[in-house]
Amino acid sequence: MGGHNNINTGDDMRWPEKNEDAFLAILYERVKKHPNGTPSFKQVDWNEIDEELFSVIGQKYGADRLQGKYNRLRLKHRQFSDLISHTGVTYSSSSNQVYATEEVWKLFKKKHKNYITFKSKGCRNYEMLGQIFNNSSAHHASTTQLPLNSDGDHQTEEQFFSRGVQVIEGEKSCAGSSRGKRPIDDYLAGCNCVNKETKLENFEFCLEILASSLSARAERDLAKAKKYKEMSNQATSAPYSIDECMDVLENLDDVSDTSYIKALEKFKDPDWRIMFVKMSLIRKKSWLKSLE
Repeated sequence: MGGHNNINTGDDMRWPEKNEDAFLAILYERVKKHPNGTPSFKQVDWNEIDEELFSVIGQKYGADRLQGKYNRLRLKHRQFSDLISHTGVTYSSSSNQVYATEEVWKLFKKKHKNYITFKSKGCRNYEMLGQIFNNSSAHHASTTQLPLNSDGDHQTEEQFFSRGVQVIEGEKSCAGSSRGKRPIDDYLAGCNCVNKETKLENFEFCLEILASSLSARAERDLAKAKKYKEMSNQATSAPYSIDECMDVLENLDDVSDTSYIKALEKFKDPDWRIMFVKMSLIRKKSWLKSLE
């Protein structure tokens, strides 16, 4: 952490998960507010995002590095979508794991080094990335786009420019493929083919199912985004979440019902959550006793 004017430099600048999550939450809010869901971020937008991110995580990256991170995340989303829509590849969103044969992994590893990471770590926040990039990235890059890390990154990215990328879990192709997901464009184009599990009978009903799925994901991601925006300083990170405070509280012995209920009220305040998590065990017990 640093002062208000502390902007990190260096190509190896780190992005902890909590910082990336806060960045995605801010991007999601801006995309959601745009009439077409396809904003073109200008320099002034990146400066505003940098200030907003600083208010959440207490760290400034600078407009240029935010643009670079944006472009890398967009490329990551496109590559992962390409991977899990490949025949024979299965993706579990609940466990964030990708299942494929070694032959398939070898094929994708030749395309880009990112696929090596996908094999071991999957793609964090894939649905959130889809909400942010699925409309905008198929049409254009961010205004004043920065170059990616290498020529290989550019080539890989441009290979995706002409096709939709987000995939939907649980759908099978009409040809009986076992890949388990399909790009959204394919989903719409193939709606005249009935799936045994869902019993879709016509194109209109298929559209309704798709709209319902996207709406549910949007509501779920919006709830996450609001949670991040309500937190201050480092309160957006998992260690200071309400869930984490609840877990700590549940593991403490001899907590009276009165203290428990009053502590839950305190946890609504992000400052109290931070202080509670940082307290020593003895201090936690003393604080809870003071609530009686």
